[in-house]
Amino acid sequence: MVNTALIKIFTHLRKTLQIYEPQLIKVSDIENNYYLYTPFVNRYKKEMLFGAVKMNKYDVSFYLMPVYYFPELKSIASESLKLKLNEEACFNFEVFENGLFEELADLTHIGFEKYRFEKFLQ
Repeated sequence: MVNTALIKIFTHLRKTLQIYEPQLIKVSDIENNYYLYTPFVNRYKKEMLFGAVKMNKYDVSFYLMPVYYFPELKSIASESLKLKLNEEACFNFEVFENGLFEELADLTHIGFEKYRFEKFLQ
């Protein structure tokens, strides 16, 4: 059985990342996961994951790697958003939370600019 609530969350969070497609590399875009990588990063000698959205059985995961590489970005997040962070760079959502999604979109933009500043992007 398809969980329409999770599909709505996945679709919304995927749009949050799709804004950055022109500057990044889309590695996966299928019905339950979407991944964006950077072009080759000289510092690490490889492409780097920027962000991803993955629909799981009971929730949707939003991976934001700038939060992993630059943990000071976590201090920008509200306590409510931090509660959704279950790993170093993975936010999980079981219900649609528009306010938190707006905050996550802002954090994603800040992370994108940080990647650019730190030369993770050309």
